[in-house]
Amino acid sequence: MSDRRPVLERLVDERLVMGVILFNLAVIFVRGFPSMAHLDPVLFGLDYACLLYFFLEMVAKIRLRGLHGFWARAINRFDFVLVVASAPTLISPFTDVDEVALVLVFRAARVLRFLRVLRFIPHADQLWRGVMRALRASVGFIIALALYNMVLGLIGAHLFSDVAPEHFGDPLRAIYTMFKVFTVEGW
Repeated sequence: MSDRRPVLERLVDERLVMGVILFNLAVIFVRGFPSMAHLDPVLFGLDYACLLYFFLEMVAKIRLRGLHGFWARAINRFDFVLVVASAPTLISPFTDVDEVALVLVFRAARVLRFLRVLRFIPHADQLWRGVMRALRASVGFIIALALYNMVLGLIGAHLFSDVAPEHFGDPLRAIYTMFKVFTVEGW
């Protein structure tokens, strides 16, 4: 193991990881354009190579730090989930995975790999703890807004169902209309 340690250390170098993540983001971004379909075999190969790198990076981290050391950090657990969610892409050259709906969901989740960039933010753990604390404090407020929206939607359905049935014809439609008014969507 000691003779492979420098190779494994280079494989998990943060600058290299960041570069591969950003490169993979660019590849998936370009693959999203229908006009780039002629480049899809090349782009798929590049995406596949990046996914292989992410698997190798994960294995290298486990070899370097041990399984317990790897699981000790939350960001490594997050990376593990993202890499495993991307795993169906690895078998796609050998079988037609486009037919299986669950596999399609996992392949769509590969975009989440780019959330790994968050680990490069200084003090990210403290930031996430603060965000989670704020979300817990906001739950009551969000529930109150949802109830307020529901009450206004019901009032709107009662008052305006004859005038604008396309917006207030039934309570669900009225609630959705009020939500669109609150969020300035579609108006």
